[in-house]
Amino acid sequence: MKNFEEGDFNQRQLRRMAGEIALFKSEEITLGDLIKRLKSLHAALESPSLDWSDEFISQWGALEVMRAVDLDRKERGADASHESSVDFRARVSPALEMLNRLVREKLSDG
Repeated sequence: MKNFEEGDFNQRQLRRMAGEIALFKSEEITLGDLIKRLKSLHAALESPSLDWSDEFISQWGALEVMRAVDLDRKERGADASHESSVDFRARVSPALEMLNRLVREKLSDG
């Protein structure tokens, strides 16, 4: 049986995750889109290790919380951060970079 990172299917999903993160970093998709896409891609993975999956969900959840707070601020009429603002990018950067690292460490060089 192949390890999680050895399967061709999982490698495709991981490459797609890396691509989605890159699209968000280049401001081609919104944080909401990134969150939805990463959730779907994670759900499609075949037998990821529990430790890896837990860490991925933790960082993904951090992004979701930040988005929820921003949406709540907008609803209340408060000055919400715009996704392209330096402040917003600084807040999401740690979780985003950890997700990127988690994905990249499982990608094969081949």
